[in-house]
Formats: sequence, C-alpha cells, structure tokens
Amino acid sequence: LFEDDYELAIIRDCLKYLDSDKDAVDVGANIGFYTVLFAKNLPGRRVLAVEPAPGALDRLKQNIRRNGTEKNTIVFEGLASRASGFADIKIVAGKEEYTTSGELAHPSVSGQPFSVVRVRMERLDDLVRLHGLEPGLVKIDAEGGEKGVLEGAEKTLAKHRPVVVSELSDYLLRRNGSSSAEVVGMFERLGYVVVNALRPHEPPGRRDFEDVLCLPRERWESESGKKGTMSCRG
Repeated sequence: LFEDDYELAIIRDCLKYLDSDKDAVDVGANIGFYTVLFAKNLPGRRVLAVEPAPGALDRLKQNIRRNGTEKNTIVFEGLASRASGFADIKIVAGKEEYTTSGELAHPSVSGQPFSVVRVRMERLDDLVRLHGLEPGLVKIDAEGGEKGVLEGAEKTLAKHRPVVVSELSDYLLRRNGSSSAEVVGMFERLGYVVVNALRPHEPPGRRDFEDVLCLPRERWESESGKKGTMSCRG
C-alpha cells in the first residue's frame, strides 16, 4: 500500500506540473510509463526519453508505438551525464530499471550476475539544444547517477527553469561518489527549492530511498504565497 501511495503521489506531481506550452524530459525512461504519460498529456509538445539499457529500450519503443505517441516522442539511446562520449553500464537481465554506470548497489540486484554494455553518453544540455526543446518538466531516475545528470543539465535548468521530479537515494549516491546532501546543494545553487515528494514537511535526503520535487525558487515563492503555507503540494 505504501509503494502504491508513493507512486500515485509521484504521478500526481508529474501531472500537476506538466505545462501544455512546454516540453518534458524523462531521464531513465525504462519501459516508458512516464514517457507515454507525458506524451499523451502534451499532444502539442514533445517528450525526450533517455534510456541506455537495450532490453528496456525495446519495450520503451514498443510502448510508444502501441500508445500512438511516436510523433511527439524523441528517444535517446544512452545516458544523460556530465560529458559527451561513451560509458559502460551494468545490466541485470530482466531488471533493467536498476541499470547503472556506477556500482550496482541497489538491494534488489546487489550481488546478482550482470552484463556490461558500452553506450553513448551526452549532456542533457546538448540534447535539449539539439532538438530545440523547451522543458517545463524533467523526471530523473538515474540509480545513483543524479549528480552527473545535473552537471550536464545546468544550462537547461538555468534557462528553462523546469520543475524537476527526481529519485534521491543517499544509499545509491554514496556508492557512486556523491550524496543526497550534495545533490540537494546543487539544486539549491541553481535556485531551486527541494522537498520530499511524499512528505513535504520532512527535510529531503533523510531516507535511503525517496523522491524529491524541485521547484524554481521563484515558483515556490509564488505558490507558497498563494496558499499561505510553505508546503508546495496541492
């Protein structure tokens, strides 16, 4: 029940902050649940889906076709990271959602056999510029690689000021050379307010696994003023 409630809260936040006049980005698209959700709710805009795992990519493309969202969906077959080039990713067959370019540390796959595949790597800033996107919402699920994603997306966040919904796992981040505090600090330096997506009154980064909602400070202040509260959830 908790996981169902949690997923519903993330879906609700994503739908709340989709902007019909802007595009959306799904980093770590996996088989495309959020990609298709975004594309169906943004018929006049575009969705960029970023996914490196070949098995997940096949199902992602199938789901895009089955839902008739090919025309407004762009798929990048690789990683969003801090630089352009190539990277080796670790994949556990049948559990592609835990694919990572760092340590395969998630408890669901830790210690299991994995394969290594070399994939393309690009900055999100470059992908956004290449496709002429204007992101209003960015969703990130990078299995501990969120720091690299953000380092490659600073221009996008500074220019377009999208709302960001991101996984935040101190457990995974620390095993990949970062931490929740560092990621939250990066958002704050870029002028964002970060809150726990399910528990908005609890400081972000306290739990091993959580998702966060990141609002541009100017939007946070506007919404907080309208509601007369420091909670940004509706």
